[in-house]
Amino acid sequence: MAQLIEDGLASFELNSDKNGQYLHFKLDNLHRLDVIRSGGENVASLRLFPIAEGTAARGLRLDNVGGSNIDRVYHGGKIAFQQAGKRKIPIAVTGWNFDKWKKRIPWGHKFPDGYIPTKGQMERYWDGVVVSVVSNITNYFN
Repeated sequence: MAQLIEDGLASFELNSDKNGQYLHFKLDNLHRLDVIRSGGENVASLRLFPIAEGTAARGLRLDNVGGSNIDRVYHGGKIAFQQAGKRKIPIAVTGWNFDKWKKRIPWGHKFPDGYIPTKGQMERYWDGVVVSVVSNITNYFN
């Protein structure tokens, strides 16, 4: 794509709509490409790769706890539990010192507001792209 833009055969701009921002690529003057042959079928393809992929635990993840004169492990678990309860989401198993404070969480107990603490398990994710392809072909020869 960078080469097409550099050669003046493509352009792009950042646009936005109700779904957020997106890049709009436009290919122009394809007849100037060496690979395009007159009088026959020409096929173009677009290959896209995910931006990132990996695994992450679902839910609230505690990254660190600071402060003086406190039991950081005890208060870390308490903070994670309270914040997950406010948002009604699971607590990620990948949080800071999770194995040390997980025993203090009342897993599976239903609270008056309806929240039930659950462990957010590891899941595979990918941050990819959603593509819409629109084509306008002007044929001056037929």
